[in-house]
Amino acid sequence: MKNYNILFVIIGILLLMASCELDNFDEPSAALYGTILDNNGDPLQTTQGGGNMKLKMEELSWAGGDSTISIIPRNLNVKQDGTYENNKLFNGEYRITPIEGPFFPYSENGEIVNVSGSTKYDFSVIPYLNVEWVIEPYLNDSAFIRASIRFTRNSHDSIPMPDLNDCQLYISTTQYSGRNNYDDQLAAAPIEVTNDKEGTTIQLITGRAIKYVGATYYVRAGVSCKDQYKKYNYTDIKKVEVADDVVIPIFPERIGSSQLKCIKLDSDSPLDEGDGTQSMFDGEFKKKYETKKAEWPQTFTVDLGDTYNMDHFKMYTFMREDFFWRRHTVATFELYGWKGEDEPVDDMGNANWFKIGDYENTKPSGMPSTPEEYNTITDADKTAAEEGTVFEFPEEMENIRYLRFKITDTFDRTDKYGGDGSDGNRFTIDELHFWQMPTE
Repeated sequence: MKNYNILFVIIGILLLMASCELDNFDEPSAALYGTILDNNGDPLQTTQGGGNMKLKMEELSWAGGDSTISIIPRNLNVKQDGTYENNKLFNGEYRITPIEGPFFPYSENGEIVNVSGSTKYDFSVIPYLNVEWVIEPYLNDSAFIRASIRFTRNSHDSIPMPDLNDCQLYISTTQYSGRNNYDDQLAAAPIEVTNDKEGTTIQLITGRAIKYVGATYYVRAGVSCKDQYKKYNYTDIKKVEVADDVVIPIFPERIGSSQLKCIKLDSDSPLDEGDGTQSMFDGEFKKKYETKKAEWPQTFTVDLGDTYNMDHFKMYTFMREDFFWRRHTVATFELYGWKGEDEPVDDMGNANWFKIGDYENTKPSGMPSTPEEYNTITDADKTAAEEGTVFEFPEEMENIRYLRFKITDTFDRTDKYGGDGSDGNRFTIDELHFWQMPTE
């Protein structure tokens, strides 16, 4: 039996050796490099890293003209200055196509490129937009970075131009700056851009003051269109040098939405009504916390996730015009804070609860008292509802973590504000955002 086992092993080794051939292919050593050029012959400004535009590369010579052999494309990322390089290719014939960029779609036939040794090949695309500085980035007296830009739209003989989407100022402390590389604490929210803004000056500013002195910030602006990819056409990158003696003012900072949550005290409204309490913090408008009919007043309690020196907060009504200053939009409320280090209790008579203030969600055109006033919404009223109502905390609101809202009235709970009371005992809040004053 042992002899048989040895024989089987020997046979297996011989078969294995017979099936192996020496790999006599040289490793790939050819190189292809070049630049993606825009319609003016300048390098196309892109962004660094994954998600950037690509070159789709198909090695045609691999199939040797045999149409039954499948050629698997490989993608090569393009650098933020529009250049590209691949130095691990085999010599041969390739079909190369620029894809997934902020430009009119390239011909599906691509370009046939013969790679031999070190080969240079430039591609020309028609970007959706050309974006240029009007005023280059600079540091203002409040330590914010400001700039202004304008864009022009390009056209294609056979492909329609997509509509504009948005623009944004990107700030980075490294040489890489763009959608994939930026300081999200400095970034302001993207600005919606429409087609009629072409050729006009667009003002841009950071969302807060810079964080470091004696530092260099790399700044560029991008504008995107509503195509499949929503990639950005960019300006070139400019440096903003910040001297060591610059004084950085302290401004309120918004508390991150991921830290916020509601906790359920015994007499609070249920957390899961409407789209749930968490929908007030998620930044998604038209998802609302809407209580069902209940006794008044109604309360809910917010955990800020940590203790803060509070500055202000902003409340948004449901983002539908028939809710603006009407229906079960909050009209008045009381706000309480909790002094204790432990989680708060339901009993408002507890000494750790203290009243912060009484608040009114004031309609800009005046609080209504008749049906006519109730149903009249001016442009200023609409704008104010869309922008949210800002409520200030009193001074020296320090070390606050828990807040309790007591909703005392809505615009249609009774006929007080000119409504008919048909929406009954419930309230609706779309978004609730909080700002704290940093201690450093």
